[in-house]
Amino acid sequence: MRIIAFIILVLNISLSAQNRAFVSWLSDDDRSVCRLNFETGELDVFLENSRKNVGQFTMNYSAADLFSGEQGTLHALGNRYIVSFSGSGQVFEISFKDSSITRLDGTYQHGYNFDAYQFVRDGILYSFGGYGFWMENNMLNRFDEVAREWSHVTKAPFPVEVDNKSGIRHLRWYDQLEDMLYVSHYRTLYAYDFKKDYWQAMGRLNAGLYQSYATHFNIINDSTGLAHNENGYWLLDWRRNQIHELDLSANQEISARSGLLGIHCMYPVKGEMVVLRKSDKINAGFFRTVHTPSTWKIWNTTRLYTPYAWYKAAFYGICGLLLVLLTVVVRVRYLKLVRKKSDWLEFLTPQDLLLFNALKIGDLDTEEVNRILNLENEGWEVQRRKRSEAIKAINAFANKALGFDIIERHKSEKDKRQVIYRLNSSLK
Repeated sequence: MRIIAFIILVLNISLSAQNRAFVSWLSDDDRSVCRLNFETGELDVFLENSRKNVGQFTMNYSAADLFSGEQGTLHALGNRYIVSFSGSGQVFEISFKDSSITRLDGTYQHGYNFDAYQFVRDGILYSFGGYGFWMENNMLNRFDEVAREWSHVTKAPFPVEVDNKSGIRHLRWYDQLEDMLYVSHYRTLYAYDFKKDYWQAMGRLNAGLYQSYATHFNIINDSTGLAHNENGYWLLDWRRNQIHELDLSANQEISARSGLLGIHCMYPVKGEMVVLRKSDKINAGFFRTVHTPSTWKIWNTTRLYTPYAWYKAAFYGICGLLLVLLTVVVRVRYLKLVRKKSDWLEFLTPQDLLLFNALKIGDLDTEEVNRILNLENEGWEVQRRKRSEAIKAINAFANKALGFDIIERHKSEKDKRQVIYRLNSSLK
């Protein structure tokens, strides 16, 4: 029992050693990176060739209540600065006037939204997605400073599911100009319109982004971002629906992690990106590089996503084409049938043709057939024989042309002794 307790204690100490909560940002001079430790309150500055500890912030909370194994994100809300951590739901406010850190939230829920995408809209902090408890969630939440809690806003149209290496959860961004949130799920790009409170499936993503275990994405400016995975690097321009395949040489490669605790992989500013990398080969322990996306060599430019509207248009176009082809086939067969009908009618005598046209109008009894064939003054036996000959002649021609008899004999429903002559229903 003591051995188990000792192992648990060692694990807790090991985990707590790694459970450091940092937030970092690019300084006003765009040359140094500041990093604030929320566990100790220490502020470090990474200059171009050195690292300095420049101050101590007062923590208006207990370090024991701090729960975060990830680096936080700094958000500017006018004259205020707040910091959010995914995986914990904890939110803090930084005051640079009195060098203090104050916790804003009262939540104790954590572990469900690691790697969530967090952003600010109209002065309100939002958080989308994230994973935890072996699940990938689809929720959009916003932070209520009055209630000191996160409240649910909406959920994406794709389901909550077991995390199965979908790989592109990082491909998410908020476009302030369009007031749209874009998120990816497998091969589909979705967009949430805040004004209309409406989710829409935009289209099918470029194959290069999802044919990998993990795709990382960093926003460069209001309309572009850098995506990279084991397959390569891409510059995304979502407003133009373009993706540029990049050629980054060895000294320009950008990895998902900096190697420095609490340091992001890049800091965009004025069309450039500042990158810090850990290095044991120089005295500073890190090196600083500046990337200019406008100078990157582009191999190829294609669509970021293929709009589903195009798939629908293609589908309806194919259906319309099939309908046109079907109409053409039906028309050809109809004209062929009409032509066959007109051909065999040419062989009928005037009286037989007169009888056929009368049958097209309606059923005929024996007396009406006699009158059409001018048999009224003939004897009964002659009438019967000539009626039979006329009908057989018409059916013979029709059978050769159409494959069936067109004149049928039926007993009269009023008088079973009376015969009714009727045109075949297939000809009507």
